Amino acid sequence: MANTKITTDVIEDDAITTSKIANDAITNDKITANSVNAEQLNVSGNGALGQMLLSAGNGSFNWGSSVSGSNASNGYVELSNGLIINWGYTGSIFNGSFYQVTFAKPFTTAMFGIQRSSANSNGYTGGTETYTTNRTLSGLRIYHRGFDTYTGSMDYWFIAYGY
Repeated sequence: MANTKITTDVIEDDAITTSKIANDAITNDKITANSVNAEQLNVSGNGALGQMLLSAGNGSFNWGSSVSGSNASNGYVELSNGLIINWGYTGSIFNGSFYQVTFAKPFTTAMFGIQRSSANSNGYTGGTETYTTNRTLSGLRIYHRGFDTYTGSMDYWFIAYGY
């Protein structure tokens, strides 16, 4: 390794000046001159609205989305890490009966849990209980039962999550 003598000339040559800062500044012209297009990235076609370039891990890229789903009233969203969130509405479930939920996007490995909320449809004059059974990766049953002087039905909304 060669010895380098630090002299005042070297210090002056390496000194930070406003002209050096200005020359290193990022400008639109520099961005345009150094931009990379889809062909240079080994990508075919143009992405659609909401898509981005995703690395295939082998030096090539594909157009894709890190989130997919359906914003329907009984819908789902799937995140890039595999988490799936399903939601929906049962409509009226009458006393002593159930609603069979079929998830818009079945889970592939496990369902972590389900949350549900209710609204009185009609005839509420007593207490109720709700529970789920037949929980699978593709759906479940929401049961509704009234007691005391309960004679009506309830509507339910649910959110289930898993992967």
